[in-house]
Amino acid sequence: MVHGNSNAHRLSEFCTSQHYQANLLKFKEDLANAIKSKLGVDMGTTRLYQKPYPTEFDFTPFPASWRIPEFTKFNSDDSRTTWEHVSQYVLQLGEAGFNDTLRVRLFSLSLTITAFSWFSSLAPNSIRNWAQLEHKFHDHFFSGETKAKLLDLTSIKQGRDESSSDYFKRFKEIKNQCFSLTISEKDLADLAFNGLCSYLKEKLEGFEYHTVNFLQVKVMSLEFKLKNAKDTFKPHRSNTKFLIMIRIVRTMIARKYMLLSLFGHQRPNPVQFRLSSRFKRISKRS
Repeated sequence: MVHGNSNAHRLSEFCTSQHYQANLLKFKEDLANAIKSKLGVDMGTTRLYQKPYPTEFDFTPFPASWRIPEFTKFNSDDSRTTWEHVSQYVLQLGEAGFNDTLRVRLFSLSLTITAFSWFSSLAPNSIRNWAQLEHKFHDHFFSGETKAKLLDLTSIKQGRDESSSDYFKRFKEIKNQCFSLTISEKDLADLAFNGLCSYLKEKLEGFEYHTVNFLQVKVMSLEFKLKNAKDTFKPHRSNTKFLIMIRIVRTMIARKYMLLSLFGHQRPNPVQFRLSSRFKRISKRS
C-alpha cells in the first residue's frame, strides 16, 4: 500500500514538473515516428499542435508573487489600433513585461476570436523574440490609415518657440507609429538631432550620443543653461541703456548752459535747475 502511494507520488511529481509538456510532446513525436516506421502510416506532424515559439519559453519562471492579470482582449474588429493594444498589454504585464520571453509566451492570452486564431496558425518556432512577434502582429492587423514611415520621421522639425521636451515627445510619438521601420538606435538619434533648431545643433557640435533618450537629456540640459544665461543678461542690458540715457541728458544740459553763457548770460529757470540737479544726483549714484 505504501509502495502504491510512493508510485502515485512520483507520477504526480512528473506530471507537475516544468518538463512535463516537453516530455509529452517528445513522446507524441516518437510515437508518430514509430507508427510510421513499423506500420507505414504517416500520422503527420501537422496534426500535433506546436506553439510558434521555442518550447523552452514555457519554462521561464514568473516573477515572485506575480499573477497572470485579466488581459484586455484584442480581435480583428477591435476599434483600438494594434499599437494601442500592445502598449496596454505591456502595461498590464507589469514586472513580467521586462522579460522578453514572457511577453511572447503570454501574448496569446490577450487575443480572442480571429486574433487568437491568427496566433494559433503561426508556424512552429517561427517566433524567436518579442520584436518579431510584435512586427508580425502589426503587419497582419494594423489598418495602415495612420501608419508612419521613415519620411515622416525625417520631416519632423523643432518649432521656433517649441521646447525641446515637446519636440522629443512629438518625435517619439511618430516613431511609435513606424511599425515596420527597422533602424538602429544611433540612426534614430541622428534623425532626432537633425530636426533640432539650428542654434542647438551648433552648440552640440562634436557631442557624442547613441540613443534618442541620451540626446534628449543633453539637449534639455543645454536649453536650460541657455535660458538662464539669457535671463541673467536682460537686467544688465537694461541698466546699460539707462546709464547711456543719463549721459546723453547730461551732455544736452551742459551744452545748453554753454549756449546761455555765450548769448546773454541767462540763468536757467527754477524748473530747469531742479531737473539738472536731479540728473546729476542720479548719475553720481550710478
